[in-house]
Amino acid sequence: MAQTSTAVSDLVLALSSFYAAYRINGHPFQSFYGLLVIGLAASLGAFRFALTNPSLDLIDAHKVFSWLGSIVGVPLLTAGLFKHHGYTDITLIFTYVPLGFLFLYKILPQAARDCGNAALSVVSVLSMVLICSIAWNVYGIASSLVIIFAAGTGTDGLRFGVPNVDLFHYLLATSNICYMYAVKF
Repeated sequence: MAQTSTAVSDLVLALSSFYAAYRINGHPFQSFYGLLVIGLAASLGAFRFALTNPSLDLIDAHKVFSWLGSIVGVPLLTAGLFKHHGYTDITLIFTYVPLGFLFLYKILPQAARDCGNAALSVVSVLSMVLICSIAWNVYGIASSLVIIFAAGTGTDGLRFGVPNVDLFHYLLATSNICYMYAVKF
């Protein structure tokens, strides 16, 4: 069954991701690739939820890229902010630790996988708040706070008659635009 509202909200998220990636013009490159991963996940979601009977391959691809957006995309956005503000050593941590986690993912016990998933996302977003607060980057603070609010909204249930997953997507789209300004100016 097609879920039109979710297809539209995923499309808005994808467009905001690709637009922000285009506007930052590849600098910092971590931001560019983080936005691309998130945009790809949202694009797959838009296709998935627009179809009345999506294939299992499409459903699985959307789930994998959504997960990658969380454990690779968000840390890369954090790395981009650190690079933008001149913290090269910390940039490397947020660039390579998620890649190392991906490399080791299949051999880690399930508890370590779950802990790693949560830690990468939470530490990344809290670090975004920290670096943007130190640098007085208002757009970066706004971007990270909107991500936190989106995470608190969740993806299950309804609020004000709107599916939470749609609110989640619209909040992340708003965060992307704030993020673009955070690293652009």
